[in-house]
Amino acid sequence: MARYHTIFAGPVEKTQPMTLERPMGAALLPGTIVRVNATGQFVAATTQGLRGAYFILSENTLAQQSTDDTVAQNATGIGYYPDQNCFFHVLVEGGSVCVAEVTLLTSKGDGVAEVGASDDEVLFVAAETYTVPGADTTSQLVLVRPYFDAVP
Repeated sequence: MARYHTIFAGPVEKTQPMTLERPMGAALLPGTIVRVNATGQFVAATTQGLRGAYFILSENTLAQQSTDDTVAQNATGIGYYPDQNCFFHVLVEGGSVCVAEVTLLTSKGDGVAEVGASDDEVLFVAAETYTVPGADTTSQLVLVRPYFDAVP
């Protein structure tokens, strides 16, 4: 059972962030970092450590499914734009130690976030202190906020 029951985590003043709907190019879990492929489908973001254009896959609210349910291939996927004023639950690789407002997360290259290395493009900053149990083949939803470098 997932730790959280929604992918969008607030703030409560924002009833719904901007989304993009696309057919699913593969079956993926909610909280996966996705991109749009050349045929207009959502697929897992496969570039490790780089930003590019990305979205956060929502639970399939159109089919009334939860964050435990995989969004099926060819179903309509809902991707959240990474709004810097919002919080989201994203999949983070097992064994990761996340410290709120300290741990910077990047793309692992399979749609899951991982703790970033010094030369990675940061996508998120942890918004909770939590150690994801398990090996790197296990991932879990962690509260994050999109990270954007400050403009001088």
